[in-house]
Amino acid sequence: MHLARSIAVLRPSRFRRRHETIAKQQPTVHLRHGAVSLGIARALALGAIVATTPIAAAPIANLRGTMRTWQIDARFAHDMLIGRTTFDPSAISKALQTYIDDAQRIEQQLNERTADARDFKQRFVAFRADAQTALADLGQRSRLAADVSRVFSDCQSCHHEFNN
Repeated sequence: MHLARSIAVLRPSRFRRRHETIAKQQPTVHLRHGAVSLGIARALALGAIVATTPIAAAPIANLRGTMRTWQIDARFAHDMLIGRTTFDPSAISKALQTYIDDAQRIEQQLNERTADARDFKQRFVAFRADAQTALADLGQRSRLAADVSRVFSDCQSCHHEFNN
């Protein structure tokens, strides 16, 4: 409020007209020390939420892109394993290695000590181990199919447990 008044002194005509127009358009929230526009109040509330959110939640926000890539790779690998497309061991190897690398990166970023966080991290450990097993069985297609099925099952169980 005081900042707006000091700026209005520097630019009296244009700023006051604009400020009065905006003030008429936006509903206000009355606080103890004055009125604030609803937009500013929302921004302050969002800032308070972001400031109090633990840093460990940041890697979880980045999971959406990783999961989308994993989903595309999983569909592609599934199509190869059921014979819908030509079987390409190098493509499956690349997808499995991406799973392993990403899961290890996510494990390292999860540092919370709650039971849910430990469970979440443990699921990535199991996922990475199953992907490593599948990568080791790349030359044996029947074993590879079972291993990849287990990897997909890991995905489904985690998404089922954490509802996303």
